[in-house]
Amino acid sequence: MKRFMLVIAMAFCAALPAHAEVVSSAPNGFVSRHVVTVPMSPAAAYDRFVRVQDWWDGAHTYSQSAANLRVTARPGGAWIERLPNNGFVEHMRVINAQRGKTLRFDGGLGPLQTMPARSVMDVSFALDGAGAKVTMTYSVGGYFSDGAAQLAPGVDMVLGQAMARYAQVSGPGR
Repeated sequence: MKRFMLVIAMAFCAALPAHAEVVSSAPNGFVSRHVVTVPMSPAAAYDRFVRVQDWWDGAHTYSQSAANLRVTARPGGAWIERLPNNGFVEHMRVINAQRGKTLRFDGGLGPLQTMPARSVMDVSFALDGAGAKVTMTYSVGGYFSDGAAQLAPGVDMVLGQAMARYAQVSGPGR
């Protein structure tokens, strides 16, 4: 019975961000951080993260379908979305890929892509007990006509939802 309760508790905790917040915000930028723990090795957690099409919400894509997303974690790789008529969106470039340790992207998600801003997403994978602690930090800086503080809550919310979905599909038996 204790083992069953432990598995249920781990499944519940894996589906929720352990920690999420806008770490800092200023007129010229902000930092959003989300942390989840998933019941798999850091290498398996990395592999799951790269399969973005399995956990990203299609409502937050240009095509309205997460099935069109791909991350290619290699030199020259990118987070790409296929669009109709051979179109595409390059959301972010992969600038550092170390399986089971680090995945780093350079580029703006969503409306940030249209702004004179620079965005870096850093995802780290670390052993945490019997699972992996996955920390996503998204740092954004640049010129924002209405100030970056106006954008921070919305970006943070989308990333928080994404990490909750990532944790959910990374739960026990996945």
